[in-house]
Amino acid sequence: MSTQESRLPLARKQNLIVKELENEVMVYDSKRNKAFCLNQTSGIVWKSCDGKTTVSDMTRALRSIDSSVSDTVVWFALRQLETDGLLEQNVSAPAETVGLTRKELVMKFGLAAAMVPLVAVLAAPAAAKVWSGPPPA
Repeated sequence: MSTQESRLPLARKQNLIVKELENEVMVYDSKRNKAFCLNQTSGIVWKSCDGKTTVSDMTRALRSIDSSVSDTVVWFALRQLETDGLLEQNVSAPAETVGLTRKELVMKFGLAAAMVPLVAVLAAPAAAKVWSGPPPA
């Protein structure tokens, strides 16, 4: 097992509300009051972060959608998920993937833009502003 695969990614589960849609996953972090929209690629990677699935296995799963996907795409997604606090622990990404941008990923691997991992942070209103009852008298 390689150094990168020795610490398998584990998705955070506590304080999260998850809604799976057709081609994306919506995740609301109730502890930090942040919402995230994971595109299909990032959603597949995040759902695969069970502490048992290797990066190579995640890559194989993504190749069923697009055969041009490489481990680099998975590492890119894992770094985004880590940055947004959706993983239990930090991942040790290979040096060649650190600092890689979405644009570089598309150019280097010729991926369709839809296959490039994306975790979008959405504005979540404060709980007090969500109340939908009648206006105060």
